[in-house]
Amino acid sequence: MSSFRQSIVHTNSRSNRIGMFGHYCVGFAGNTGSGKSGGGGSYINCGNPPLYANLSGARTLCAWVLPWQPANGNNGRIVSKADGSNKRGWTLEFESSLNGEAEYQVTADCVNTVGTPTTMPIAANQWIHLAAVYDPTVPSLTIYTNGYMNNTVTGVPTPQCTNVANNVYIGNRVGGGTAMIGLIDDVRIYNNALTQSDI
Repeated sequence: MSSFRQSIVHTNSRSNRIGMFGHYCVGFAGNTGSGKSGGGGSYINCGNPPLYANLSGARTLCAWVLPWQPANGNNGRIVSKADGSNKRGWTLEFESSLNGEAEYQVTADCVNTVGTPTTMPIAANQWIHLAAVYDPTVPSLTIYTNGYMNNTVTGVPTPQCTNVANNVYIGNRVGGGTAMIGLIDDVRIYNNALTQSDI
């Protein structure tokens, strides 16, 4: 795994950024199902500090990503607090079943997800900035690509499963099997709903 430095930024900052990861790029190579470094994929386990465990209201996830292969064959997690069973908190991901789109997912019952995918496939070997926003005042899920609103879904149920006992992972999910194949940089987690001008 490449060198990687992480810092936790407390919520007294003006922008309410509670986490920032990625002063250096991290490469994630392949996926054989284990998702562990040296076993076909690399990931970063960010732990489950209270700031993430209690992220129950508005939130924004941001990351720069560069897929090494077309995203329709990727099925990889960018940043996630979810696993594959009944603990599906929230995730920003590539989902192979969506024909190469990126998607932001939340869940109201820890099992069934509601998501907002990008409206186009994400190209391989090109950097793209993704930002995913949950705004409970609408309520809505919105995904941005390179600073522009790409898609939004309104009327989403209030996420009730944000405090699942999963750690936050970058590049995979708890239990592995969904490694991001490519590069991830500058992952940021905010406890407010950023606007397009903020992003």
